[in-house]
Amino acid sequence: MALAVAIAVTLLLGFVGAGVAGRPVLPTGSGASAQSGSGGENGVAVSSMDLAALVAEVDPSVVDIVSTLGYTNGAAAGTGMVLTAEGEVLTNNHVIEGATSLTAEINGQERTYDVRVLGSDASHDVALVQLVGATGLTPVDVGDPSQVSVGDEVVAIGNAQGRDGPPSVAPGFVTALEQSITAGDPATGTAQHLSGLIEVDASLSPGDSGGPLVNTAGEVIGIDTAASVVSRYGSWSDAGFAIPIDDALDVVDQIRSGASSGTVTIGQPAFLGVQVQFIGPNQPAAGEIPVPGGGALITLLVPDAPAEAAGMEVGDAIVSVDDRSVDSPSALTAALHPHQPGDSVVVRWIDKDGRYRSAAVRLAAGPV
Repeated sequence: MALAVAIAVTLLLGFVGAGVAGRPVLPTGSGASAQSGSGGENGVAVSSMDLAALVAEVDPSVVDIVSTLGYTNGAAAGTGMVLTAEGEVLTNNHVIEGATSLTAEINGQERTYDVRVLGSDASHDVALVQLVGATGLTPVDVGDPSQVSVGDEVVAIGNAQGRDGPPSVAPGFVTALEQSITAGDPATGTAQHLSGLIEVDASLSPGDSGGPLVNTAGEVIGIDTAASVVSRYGSWSDAGFAIPIDDALDVVDQIRSGASSGTVTIGQPAFLGVQVQFIGPNQPAAGEIPVPGGGALITLLVPDAPAEAAGMEVGDAIVSVDDRSVDSPSALTAALHPHQPGDSVVVRWIDKDGRYRSAAVRLAAGPV
């Protein structure tokens, strides 16, 4: 009997301590060789000597990022790349999403930096962070994605499986441009739509998110972000996807300007302190009373956070913030997005007995 093969696209967030075996690390100057999975369109593989030299050039700009997910008692690992000598680092939004604290190391060195979030854009999956106290770092060399063509040789570099140490390496070829995907987020169980991506046949792994995709000149042309995973008794990367570097730097420029927008958040976001899930129109919440227009059902309350202090309980359904209707978790996120920590909003909810309640809530500074 033939075995079913499942194919999915997933964001490349590595969970610390997951114990999943990954591909080997290629240390700088080791002379080890690595080949692409398919041989690429032009059939030319990167030589071991060229690959080692390329990695040695990019290594000093590659950052291992560890996110502590304090509200879920977890941790996750990803990658970033140095943009400035003073420690600005570019990464994916999903690498830092939900983090209550962040730390980073550069190229597996022993020094650990605390990380401060400068801004993020969830819809484009880009974030800019600052390594606190960093000086004299080596920025990446930025290339021009408009010059990228199908068949070009590339190398994806990252923190595969969150092992720290020297960056992991996956050579391959560009297989398509301007790709659109819907990628699952293993941290939240949600899905994210991304477009305009570079597709490669390099074998990406969890933990590579936020790492540089470089051309044969060592120039960054994209950010490693997601992979199509084929599984049968296990899993392996079938295709990788990267955000073009110019698209990411457009978001960086907006963050640096300090101008928030419908997608860009400057600094830490405003925080209500709830975990929610969708509840449809006229479905009952935790009690027997249906929620007429649907809403965001509270499944977890952060202790001592604003929602708990206002009297909300697990099983209540949030239905509005100020005058903005909330009929889903994404609508709650959108209603809170324009606000800053310290803002006061009026939250309206239906409790487990079917009673409408409301309270003025002062938002805290929360995780990304």
